[in-house]
Amino acid sequence: MPTNERLGLVFYRLNDRGIPTPLLEPGPPSTDEVANEGANEERNQLVNSPPAATYPWLDPTRQTITIADIPASLSSSPLAPSLLCFWASVAVLRIEQRGWNGYWDIPNIVLCDPASDIEMTSRWAPGGFEHTPGQGRDVKLKLPEYGKFIAVGAARQRMSHGGALVLTLLMVEPVTDNADEATVGSVVYRRRHLVNEVMSHKWGLLKETRKWELVFLC
Repeated sequence: MPTNERLGLVFYRLNDRGIPTPLLEPGPPSTDEVANEGANEERNQLVNSPPAATYPWLDPTRQTITIADIPASLSSSPLAPSLLCFWASVAVLRIEQRGWNGYWDIPNIVLCDPASDIEMTSRWAPGGFEHTPGQGRDVKLKLPEYGKFIAVGAARQRMSHGGALVLTLLMVEPVTDNADEATVGSVVYRRRHLVNEVMSHKWGLLKETRKWELVFLC
C-alpha cells in the first residue's frame, strides 16, 4: 500500500473581523495526551511542518498568515468566512491529452511546464474531467489549455512501483461567477479537479514556473 506523508501545510480561516486564525493550534497536553505522546505529536504535526518535510519546493519558514497578508477587498467580502487560507507550492501548467493510459484505464493527461521541456504524467481522480461523447477510448476531454495547480498532499508509492514520492495536486480556477465575486476573483480560487500520481522530483524541477504562494480557496 502507498504510504501517506504530510506536507506540513498550515491552514487558516478568516474570522468575522477578517483576521486569519489557524484551524488547529497545539495547546497544553491533556492527561490522555501525556500518556500517549505519539498522538500528541501527530496533532501538533497537523499545524507545524514535520521535520521530515524537507522538499526543495516547500518553504517551512513562510507559512504564517497575518492580517497584513489579507487584501482589504477580501477581508470585507462575503466570501471571507468560507475561505481556506494557506501557503503552498503552486504552478501554472499546460494540459495535454495524449492517448490512453492502459494501466489506469483512463485518458493519458500530461502536465507540461511552459518554461521548459519538463513533462509530468498524472492520474486524475474519478469525475475529474468531462468528455464529449465518443466511442470507447476515443474521447475528447473538456479541459482548459492551462491550469493552476497546488501541491496539497504526498504519498510514497509501493516498492513494487518504485517507491517514489508522488504528489496530489489540486487544480483550481478563479472565482468570477458574479459581480461581487469578481472583485476578489484575482486572488480567490475554487476547487476544480484532484490530480494524483505526479512525481515529486519533476515538480521540484519547475524552477521558473513553480512559486511559493498564499492561496485563498473557497
